Amino acid sequence: MLSNGIITKVLLPTTLLNTRESIPEQIFLNDVRKYLEKYTNYRLIDVVDSFAVCERLEVQKKGGRKRK
Repeated sequence: MLSNGIITKVLLPTTLLNTRESIPEQIFLNDVRKYLEKYTNYRLIDVVDSFAVCERLEVQKKGGRKRK
């Protein structure tokens, strides 16, 4: 799958990671998505070790032209 965004990693807090084994995976992933809401334009791809692997979407400002 091709992506227009930039792949980046976000370190997840220990308190969130500690719940990983004790709750269903879908609930854990929903909790990670909620945590990532503070990161504008980040979309969760996967969780690897202590990191959320995300796609950072590029948002073009209105006008679409750069100033010189």
